Amino acid sequence: VKGFQSGIFVGGSTQGVMRDNEFTATNQAVLLQATTGSVIKHNTVTKNVSRAFMLRPNLTGGLSTDNVVIGNLVIDTPTGIYLIRQPGNTILNNTVIGATVAGIDLFEGAGEVSGNIIKANHLSSGGAGIRFTAGWIDNTFVGNRIEGNACGTKGSTAGNTFHGNVYS
Repeated sequence: VKGFQSGIFVGGSTQGVMRDNEFTATNQAVLLQATTGSVIKHNTVTKNVSRAFMLRPNLTGGLSTDNVVIGNLVIDTPTGIYLIRQPGNTILNNTVIGATVAGIDLFEGAGEVSGNIIKANHLSSGGAGIRFTAGWIDNTFVGNRIEGNACGTKGSTAGNTFHGNVYS
């Protein structure tokens, strides 16, 4: 999939599976908006314009929750995985290389965001490994490998649980 605003856009849906796709030169590979219980798995994203994967609410506040982003490879894309105030998602075993903004970007919005699990990701050779804005609390970061970035984490990590992460 090449050259689109969104390679795959899923809005207001449940239990979708976006698997084994290749994306290049799109704005974002996969956008989930107010979508629950879906899986983004084993995709390859290279040289996208903005980001690989984005999870966001819709304009009326419908959430993207209980989704799993697992086993994807993202190379030379400004942001790997971008969550706009979405709770209860799992980001697992992804590799993000050369993300100039952030490997995983936890972006602001109204209120607090909790219940996300960020586990066993490899975030390397970019800007921030994980970038936080205000309001991200009670999320779990376990066994991530963050190496060769301008910074490991950027922003306040207060109120979140970190265990077994490796920074180098």
